[in-house]
Amino acid sequence: MDPSIRSLKSILSILNNVGAIDENRGVTLEYLMIVLSMSREELTSIINNLIQLDYVSKKADDSELYYLTPRGVLAASSIYS
Repeated sequence: MDPSIRSLKSILSILNNVGAIDENRGVTLEYLMIVLSMSREELTSIINNLIQLDYVSKKADDSELYYLTPRGVLAASSIYS
């Protein structure tokens, strides 16, 4: 499997598994960097792709919390089926 696709699926899975499904339950980029052992640059690039695909959203304030959109929840759930 392409490493970038594996990374996309990993991020979707982690956000789903920790319950980051709305802006009140979002997780920070730093948390994802630790869990995934990725650099800020690599993770930011992937997160931006997921935002463009409407799978992930960023909380509107300055807290920089990331969470799954309803579409992202469906995509994360489909990983397991």
